[in-house]
Amino acid sequence: MNTRWFFLLAAALMPWCAGGAAEMTSSAAPVGKFTGSAGFDYSTGDYGQSANTDIFAIPVIAQWEVDHWTLKLITSYLHVSGPSNVVSGLGAVLTPGPSPSLSRSGFGDLVTTATYNAYSDSASGLSVDLTGKVKFGTASRSKGLGTGENDLGLQVDVYKSIGAVTPFVSLGYRALGSPPGIHLNDVFFGSMGVDYKTDEHTNVGATFLVQERIADTIDPARELSVYISHRLNNEWRLQAYLVTGFTNASPTFEIGGQVGYTF
Repeated sequence: MNTRWFFLLAAALMPWCAGGAAEMTSSAAPVGKFTGSAGFDYSTGDYGQSANTDIFAIPVIAQWEVDHWTLKLITSYLHVSGPSNVVSGLGAVLTPGPSPSLSRSGFGDLVTTATYNAYSDSASGLSVDLTGKVKFGTASRSKGLGTGENDLGLQVDVYKSIGAVTPFVSLGYRALGSPPGIHLNDVFFGSMGVDYKTDEHTNVGATFLVQERIADTIDPARELSVYISHRLNNEWRLQAYLVTGFTNASPTFEIGGQVGYTF
């Protein structure tokens, strides 16, 4: 799982790709519900470089729901192959110009999120979530697995259930820590999409995301995502997604999936 997932998909990545919209139709979280998830994520893209960067991640997520709060702890193990200046989830930000291609592995950043269901009206189907995120820069900067700096994020999600259909919009802000000698911009981002409940157990959906440029050498992000989430029973859930990017801030292709168990 890369940094872009943490802040844009909210796991959310970033969280429509991970199937989060499938759960947004419920008004309040059950008291004391714990869910553990693990999966895989593979992405590839040139990020404006002469060679592609391939990133394989194994994400692990611990989620605790109590009253109107949802708390998450997210980490991952990464294997990156490509130019050494490309950072997982950000693009070519560590050094300007061409860089040698290398293979490197290690643990990614540690991310915590806290989401509060600030408003929920069962009669109208309208709900509003507020999320705060902290990314601790635990991934190795020297290996190109992260910036080595801490980031902060805020996000507002508004969604409305209309029968089996739930359209949603999100707006957020990222304050990015800049590594030595490099300036990263604080940026706004937003997304909009729709979730469709095909039956009692399955949701599908799509979202389009935009974000300001995080550095002068990187384009604004533009990404299209589609996902499916299937609940096998009260405990087990499966999720899968595809992502494609349209600028050098995003991967050309990304695929991933997760399996989650609720205790």
